[in-house]
This record gives sequence, C-alpha cells and structure tokens, in this order.
Amino acid sequence: MSEEKPTKIDRVPRGGVPPKLNLAEAGDIITSLYERAGSTATLDELSEILGNSLKSSDFGKKVNVLKKYDLIIVEADKIRLSPSAVLLVAPEDQVERAEALKYTFLRHEPFDKIYTKYVGRLLPEDTFLKNSFLEFGGKELAEEWAASFKTSAEYAGLLTDRGDGKFQVRETGKATITKPTESIDAGAGQHDYYSVPTIEPVPEIAAPPQKMAQAKSDYQFLIEILGADMSPEEQQAVWTLIQYLKKKESESQ
Repeated sequence: MSEEKPTKIDRVPRGGVPPKLNLAEAGDIITSLYERAGSTATLDELSEILGNSLKSSDFGKKVNVLKKYDLIIVEADKIRLSPSAVLLVAPEDQVERAEALKYTFLRHEPFDKIYTKYVGRLLPEDTFLKNSFLEFGGKELAEEWAASFKTSAEYAGLLTDRGDGKFQVRETGKATITKPTESIDAGAGQHDYYSVPTIEPVPEIAAPPQKMAQAKSDYQFLIEILGADMSPEEQQAVWTLIQYLKKKESESQ
C-alpha cells in the first residue's frame, strides 16, 4: 500500500496577495490622469499613464486595484473618476481631502481591520507589524502586506511620525496636497509613483466642541455608508449630501 502524500497547504489565505498598487501609487495615478484628461478618460490614456499595454496582466491588476479603492468607474471603453477620487484630486478644502483619503484607505479589508486594531495607539515596529497580517497573506506575504499598509496609511495622513522611529495611528487624517509626479523615460512610458506628499497642517476651526463633534459624526456616518455595492449615482448622491452639510456648517459659523 503506497504511502498517502500530504495535502498541499494553501499558502495564501483569504486576503490573497497585497494590492498591486499601494494608496500612494494609486493617488499619483489618479492625479496624473486628472491633470491630463480631467474626470473622464479613455482606456488608452489610462494605459499610457500606467505604462502597461491594455492586454497586459499588470494593466488589468492595476485597474482592479483602482476600482477596489473606489477611485475609478469603468464604463465600456472609458473610465471616469469616482466621486471620492474627485475629492482627492480637486478638493474644496484640506479637510474634505483628508476625509476622502481615509475612506479610500479603508476600502481594503486588511487595511481597515489592522487600522481599527491600532487606531489611537502606537504602530508596532516593522518586525512585529508584519505578524498582524499573517491571517491575510500568510508568512510569505505578511511583510509585503505590512509595507503596503504603512505606505498607504502615511499617504492617507493617518500616521504621525513622532521622530523617534515610532508612529502614532491617527483617528482623523492630515490633509495632504500632492502634485503629479511624472518622470517619463522617453518612449518607455514609465512614471514615478513614489512621490512624498507635502503635508499641510489642517487649520483649526473655531467652533463649539459639541457642534464639531456632531459634524464629525455626521460626516463619518456618510463616509461609512459608501460602498462598492452602491451604484455610481448613489455614491454621487452621498457625496453631494456631504457637500451640502459642509456648506450649511460654513454658513452657520
């Protein structure tokens, strides 16, 4: 009787591999796209920015990640920026951009879960942070997941560098203003997606604490109900309501 071979263990748990693009890379792509084509572009224009041909696997993976972040909406042979993407590239104020960045960052379940675990606390050192991702990427991918998380959280303004090598996980994000970073190698179509955003301080708003707490609660609720299961029209309606509430708050001050 032959010896039964052990069953092969699935090395990639339910979280799968880390996203092809971290949030910083995705943000630079969306910014470049907006600067070139506005809120609507063809797939060819997106292909040029990504530096990948339409039929390449990398192009498909990057498009899927941009959709996962809720940054683009694909319509036949063109794409358009989602309402949240518009708030990233053309915000009316820094707070609006910070809210959109946090919403986009939390779209990935692993990011959402680990952020919720450490918000308000110090982020573990890299050696230990990767262990938080074992359930998502297994031992082989945990370090890559952790690196993507940290880069994305920094871009979203959700980490404060204390200057001693430690990072505080923020409840609210710092608004970041970024510029398109195109370093195109002639004829190669390659772009630099690793720009460091310029951090601008969020201005303090003189308002009664109770009122500000209520406004924050309202905005947080609206951001939390946004989801991939919503139609583009429904998402647009929610963002319109956010804009309306911000306008009414401004008028009442």
